[in-house]
Amino acid sequence: MIRLDWPVPTPAAPSAEAVVDGDVRLSREDLARRAASLAAHFRDNFGIRAGHIVAAALPNCWQYPVCFAAVNLLGAVFLPVNPQWRAREIRWLVKRLDVRAALVAGEVRADWAESIESGRLAGLDDISILEALSGGAEPDSDPPAPHATALLLTTSGSTGRPKIVPRTNANLLAGATAVGDELTIGPGHRVLAVVPFHHANGFSNGLLMPLLRGGVLIIARNALPRPLAALIHAERVRLLNLAPVLYSVFAGQLPDPAHFASVKDFLCTGAPLPTPLARLWRDHFGQPVRQLYGSSETGVISIQRDTDPAVPGCVGRPLPTVSVRILDTAGRSLPPGETGEVAVRGPAMMHGYLDEPELNAASFVDGHFRMGDSGRFSPEGHLFLEGRLKRWINLGGVKVDPVEVENVLHELGGVAYCHVLESRNGAGLAMVKARIQTCPGATLSRRDVIEHCRSYLAEYKIPREIEFAGEVCSEGLGKNPKEWTPS
Repeated sequence: MIRLDWPVPTPAAPSAEAVVDGDVRLSREDLARRAASLAAHFRDNFGIRAGHIVAAALPNCWQYPVCFAAVNLLGAVFLPVNPQWRAREIRWLVKRLDVRAALVAGEVRADWAESIESGRLAGLDDISILEALSGGAEPDSDPPAPHATALLLTTSGSTGRPKIVPRTNANLLAGATAVGDELTIGPGHRVLAVVPFHHANGFSNGLLMPLLRGGVLIIARNALPRPLAALIHAERVRLLNLAPVLYSVFAGQLPDPAHFASVKDFLCTGAPLPTPLARLWRDHFGQPVRQLYGSSETGVISIQRDTDPAVPGCVGRPLPTVSVRILDTAGRSLPPGETGEVAVRGPAMMHGYLDEPELNAASFVDGHFRMGDSGRFSPEGHLFLEGRLKRWINLGGVKVDPVEVENVLHELGGVAYCHVLESRNGAGLAMVKARIQTCPGATLSRRDVIEHCRSYLAEYKIPREIEFAGEVCSEGLGKNPKEWTPS
């Protein structure tokens, strides 16, 4: 599972529970039957064939794994898209990738309708989709080819547009196997899915890994502390995978440790957990939060263990299947103790960004992907991260390209210059900040900036801290203030 004919490391019985989403409980057999029916619908109504790209802009829901499995049955390519993306972002993506069909949530359908013709766009509440999701017709399909592209992920960089990360069936299976082995996930083990499935971590470790390991995917629709704690307790969750922002929210309403008695592992993914939060959690629950390190391009690289140093920056030892090198500026490997760029190679790693030959040439050294992170190895083999070498903003694992936000801000009348950067709130969590200089005589408010950005950008990309730095003098036009230029 997801494909029943994949070489699943730890199979479970077809009647075993696979997905829990509120009152909906699907067995592995239910999931397979509904996926087969939806695949037949995609084939017969949208003309989807092997290699075609099918997008999904959905919240976390039981239909998500069904949709991916249906697309995979046809040998097509699944494209998870952030449902917060607006029409401008969607338009670029559809044109860039020749998306053949899309299944979207009702509230974002209007944005998608600007780029996808009605005959190739479907909503979860369409009668035909509801009928297909109930199970029925079987598609004619061959087993998925291991090295065929199964998934496309979008990841931000520093160029003003997303990069496209292709992952093959073999990549996905290797990643699920490595993480499942490290966390000892097997049949019947219950994994809580809170991280959005359009995110690489949410898809690979939240959705795919438990299903391929014979486990049970528990979908959380409400991430507030009390309902989430109640769900963890009621469903006997074994693995909890949260971003730092949710650990921060929990810190304000620490639940009874008895509600978390079933949890064997607490993971922090997407960004480092601030030390005070890590200490608070360990003191309250008697268990450490294990830091996970990975990326859309490489899959999981390392997961901190209980025996690893509980100090800032430590992400544990690399997984057994992953090779990590520390490189100097010339691309040569450095010994333990010396700081350089982290470079990674492993079976879950992409072979290169889609149609980006120059970027790929710069991104790989001897088969190792350059992470853009500064790091070092301790003499004992622990990997420590010490900062970023590339310019982007990490919002708890969701990456924001500052250049993309700057491009949008420069389209707002009255903006002469702007610089978008990462800021921190009182809890040590990242925010998007914009520093703006206005044209002579122009008057802009915080509301003007936010409303303009909201028309073109997903909500998480909108600056939450806005600093106005006065007007630009006429002789300064055409020059970016030096103190705003990123190093």
